[in-house]
Formats: sequence, structure tokens, C-alpha cells
Amino acid sequence: TDTARTSLYDAEVRLNTTVNPGTTLGATTFTNGLELTVAEGGSVSATHVYMATRLPQSAGNYNVTTTHLTGQVVLTEDREETFSHLVIESSALVYLTGDASSLILNGQVTHNTDGANNSGLRIGTGHTVTINGIANFNGTGTMSGSLWTGGDLYFTGNVNVQNTSLGVFRPQNTTVHFAGNTTKTLYMPNSSINGSRLNNVVVEDGGLLRTYADSRPYIYGNFTLTDTARTSLYDAEVRLNT
Repeated sequence: TDTARTSLYDAEVRLNTTVNPGTTLGATTFTNGLELTVAEGGSVSATHVYMATRLPQSAGNYNVTTTHLTGQVVLTEDREETFSHLVIESSALVYLTGDASSLILNGQVTHNTDGANNSGLRIGTGHTVTINGIANFNGTGTMSGSLWTGGDLYFTGNVNVQNTSLGVFRPQNTTVHFAGNTTKTLYMPNSSINGSRLNNVVVEDGGLLRTYADSRPYIYGNFTLTDTARTSLYDAEVRLNT
């Protein structure tokens, strides 16, 4: 409260934390937080923050190098949050429900999956997820078909997929949009019908989507260019409609 400050080394905060205006919460690592709210005028400074059930909510200064989501994070209202680096761990399940239809994540996002039905970010019909930053997809198993069953996923930055035969990036029935009038690079090596692949893709807003020689994207669905969008795809394999 007031102008209180902390400098905690590797703190383990088990319950709810609110950082009020004029206060500073500082640590190397916060572990197992259930709720972290930073009010306007408040400040959090840490290298790692691990959240079990909620996205940190910040109207103040959230100066955290890496934020990790580790458990079931249920979003019941539309959210827009900014992170230096948000990691969705394979132990996490993040999804929108109820009146929530939109999630906007500003900053770098890394998505991990172990192939289980409850491992990763879930996107369903009527839901829109936007990543305004670099998006990384890694894992130790092929993404479950029950995760991305509808809705829309927007990328405005580069997309990097782990070089593995596992399908760690499989949008299934979720339409992937490469949005914004900038150049975006899709790096998806080892792409195949059984591994990582794209299904329905839209390149829009006059942007340029490109790939490199060692990244041959496999597209199994509709591939659409709108406005003055362009592509520079190296040896892409497009199976259906373009």
C-alpha cells in the first residue's frame, strides 16, 4: 500500500497479490501466483512470474522479462494484455468462455504443448485470438485436435515453429490470418500432413508473407489473399483451394 516496496529473491507467492498505486513489487522469481493485479501507478519488476490460474492484469508498470502460465486459465471477459514474453507452458490450458470472445496478446508469445487435450491455448467457434509480436510454437507432442476447433487466430509478426516431425502447430478448423501491411516470415521446417501444417489461411491488409528455403509449409485447406497482400513462399505444398 501507499509507497511500500519489496525486493524479494525467488519469492513464492501462493495466493492473491494486488500492487496498489505508488507501490513497487520486485523479485527475481514469483512462483505459483493465483492472481496478480497491478493498479495504475503500481509497478512489478521480476525476471520470471509463474501464474497458475489467471493472466496478470496490469494498468501500471509490468516490467517482467518472462511470464509463464502453468495451469488452467479461464478467461470470462475480453482481455488485452502486454508482455515482454508470455510462455504458455504445456501444463497450461488457456481458453475463453461465457461472454469472452477476444484475447489480444501484445509482445512475444511462446506456445508449448505435450499433445494432451488440455495442453495449450484453446480456440473455439466465435473466438478471436490476436498475437501482436513474435509467435513461437514448440512441444513434445502433436497438438490435440480438440484445441483449435474454430474461430480465428491473427498474427501480425513472425511465426516460428519448432523443427520437429511432431505436429506442434496444427490449427485444424481455426482460420489463421497473417494481418497487417508489414512483411511477416513463417518458419515452419519439417511441415507435413501428419506434422505441423496450416489448414485455412488468409493473408490480408496488403502484407507480405514469406518463407525461407529450409521452411516448406504444408497448407491443407483454403489459402486466400485479400486486398493487396502478397506471398513469397518457397516450395509450398498447397493441397486444396487457393
